[in-house]
Amino acid sequence: MNNSNLSENTYFKNTSNIEYTSNIEYNSNDLNIYTSNFLNFDTNNKTEILNVEFGKLSKIENKNDFIKILNTVNDKLIIIDFTATWCGPCKRITPEIIKLAEENLNILFLKVDVDENEETSIYCNINCMPTFNFYKNNILLNYIEGANLNKIIEYINLYK
Repeated sequence: MNNSNLSENTYFKNTSNIEYTSNIEYNSNDLNIYTSNFLNFDTNNKTEILNVEFGKLSKIENKNDFIKILNTVNDKLIIIDFTATWCGPCKRITPEIIKLAEENLNILFLKVDVDENEETSIYCNINCMPTFNFYKNNILLNYIEGANLNKIIEYINLYK
């Protein structure tokens, strides 16, 4: 991966339909309510469920899934954590990102392992790990290079 900075916004055209499915589970022991929202994509009368949930840090496996999510999730903030298993700062900030995902159920938190999903990393011009990309309405709003939790929280408050 090269060391140049991402210099322009990336725009995506919405080409698919999306349907949110909410599952609510009641835990009678402590009366907490847990919700999870899976993304269901209607592609030519076939429904495809990606392993992506609001309230969790979900992994994107390939570039096609990445594009499908960005093309269909509108009016919701999407934060993508580009990470690597060997990256020390990535390992240290991941528990904080998981906590943010659990606290912000209207934001979709996703992660891309740059070694396992290199095609998406190259497509997004990722130069260092961790990098956090912030998308809304198919537009890259901003990004953060490095494990700067305060800046991530600032951008969440700005864009949500």
